[in-house]
Amino acid sequence: MSLLKLRRRPEPAVELAQRDRQLVWRIAALLLDYPSEQTLAMVDQLDTAAAGLPDEVRAHLSDCLDYLRTTPPLELAADYVATFDMRRRASLHLTFYAYGDTRKRGMALLRFKHAYRHAGVELGDEELPDHLPVLLEFAATVDPVGGE
Repeated sequence: MSLLKLRRRPEPAVELAQRDRQLVWRIAALLLDYPSEQTLAMVDQLDTAAAGLPDEVRAHLSDCLDYLRTTPPLELAADYVATFDMRRRASLHLTFYAYGDTRKRGMALLRFKHAYRHAGVELGDEELPDHLPVLLEFAATVDPVGGE
């Protein structure tokens, strides 16, 4: 009997080709980011990009895109802040769940920065490296294996 426990990656609900998986990550990165004017201006383009995805995936993305298309920008901003900024349980900062606001979290953030740098990406100071949209964009556009 082995003392090591292997972590198994969960089986995906829908099998996707690597290209489609990267497209989903890129769209999700944009949809999970703050609903800026730039993002809202791209809704139709994102809908067109998602059109070729399997129904099970496209339906969820389309629901979100429809919400962005039909909701006034001020309401979108208020909903975003209420969902992601005011509720700790819905934080988009991944290390927050494991470490809270501790020194260990700082080290985890540094590991994220080193992983990005190792892949040839230098992050700006606009967002923390563990922000889910940042990680999704990294996985979609730079390093799918490392990002996953």
